Amino acid sequence: MKKIVLGQMIIILAVLSLGVADVASGHHSALMFDTDRLVRIEGRLTQFEYTNPHAYLTLETTDDNGEVVIWELETVAALTLRRRSVLESDLVVGEWIYVEAYPPRNAARRLASAEIITKLDGTRLMVGFQGGTSDLEIPAPSVAAVASNLSGIWLAGSGLGQLAFPELSDSWPLTEKGKDALERYDVSQNPWVNCVLYAPPAMMLLGEIKLVDIGETAVVIRSQREDGERVIYIDGREHPENVERSTQGHSIGHWEGRALVVDTTHFTEHAKGIGLHGVPGGVSKRLTERFELSEDGTKIHYSFAVEDPEYLTSSVTGDSDWGYRPDLELETATCDPEVARKFLDAI
Repeated sequence: MKKIVLGQMIIILAVLSLGVADVASGHHSALMFDTDRLVRIEGRLTQFEYTNPHAYLTLETTDDNGEVVIWELETVAALTLRRRSVLESDLVVGEWIYVEAYPPRNAARRLASAEIITKLDGTRLMVGFQGGTSDLEIPAPSVAAVASNLSGIWLAGSGLGQLAFPELSDSWPLTEKGKDALERYDVSQNPWVNCVLYAPPAMMLLGEIKLVDIGETAVVIRSQREDGERVIYIDGREHPENVERSTQGHSIGHWEGRALVVDTTHFTEHAKGIGLHGVPGGVSKRLTERFELSEDGTKIHYSFAVEDPEYLTSSVTGDSDWGYRPDLELETATCDPEVARKFLDAI
């Protein structure tokens, strides 16, 4: 079977942290907000929702005619804000703040994407998607730690808020059904707006903290999302015929030296099941993965091959590295569906 190999192009996401936003053309801000210009909005803070997958500010302002205008301002997730040392207590209802934000493309809406908040005392809070680099969120360790196996805490991808996945191009091997689905896709179909997780391999390529736990019968990989857990059975079992389908599928694995080789089937239909571009995944999707510990024990090299005859004419492959980070902790957070869908108001 012919294969297409996808390299490690890095796309900046609006996540992540916890809130994986739409990546059909980057982040949902690329569709909802004018990211080519920043505007300054100032006013009195009336509400601060310290939530996931995004936090929201409500600001009372006045227009040029002196009329009261209410703005909603979207930021990264509360989980990411905490990593940037932006706490819920840093903003007090009633105080006056200045916000640099990307305005909505629909001028009739009053929902903007906040980047920097400045308080009256001069304190600047970095709350936006563009301003948060992985270095800002998680400093590199002073001394590299060494793992003896795959268990432990790992920083997947190239850092928080980033994804090791290439942009969609004409080279993608899509079937006619895949091309039609991609053409019809819009951001409202993104399962994450209903807090439905991304399927692997995208979940494995996402830049986030992961915990790997090796047991006698299974390897469990946990992510930052409250239900972001993969169970990979390593006790020699086969895929059962009647297993319940799920977003993460049914995984069986075996060891090849320092590498865990995984075969996953029984996926549910998913509107973004192949990558994060709006290419669906069907019930015939099959994923082969390899998690291999490096010789020096400082990283896992993750690679995959995904097949889905319903949407792909040939298999797609890719890879990414996870850094060993026992100095970090896995912090999980709950996705609020109402909050996850709020950005749609900017359409």
